[in-house]
Amino acid sequence: MSKKVLIVDDDEFYRTILSDIVTGGGHVVVGVAEDGAEGLKKVKSLDADLIIVDLVMPTKNGIEMIEELRDDGITTDVIVCTSIKGETIVERAHSLDIKAYISKPFKEEAVLEIINAL
Repeated sequence: MSKKVLIVDDDEFYRTILSDIVTGGGHVVVGVAEDGAEGLKKVKSLDADLIIVDLVMPTKNGIEMIEELRDDGITTDVIVCTSIKGETIVERAHSLDIKAYISKPFKEEAVLEIINAL
């Protein structure tokens, strides 16, 4: 089933790569955002089934964004896609009910496998 995906990452390269992977896999990118603050606004105005979010971003980081989503009762599926590998931050992300954690750099097949499994 095709998913409507919002991509939140401050790196234009990864926004583009993820957009290409998502659309190439038969899904729809309903929006992109450069930081957590912009991502929150878009989540509230777009009908996304899935959010792919980086953790390290300016203005509002990925953890803060996910915390605010959950505090607002928004239960949209979230995949964290980041280069951070610290145990504490990964545990914190999982405590916010994320569906998956993808380490950068990643393989296209791995990203699509996770999206398709949701």
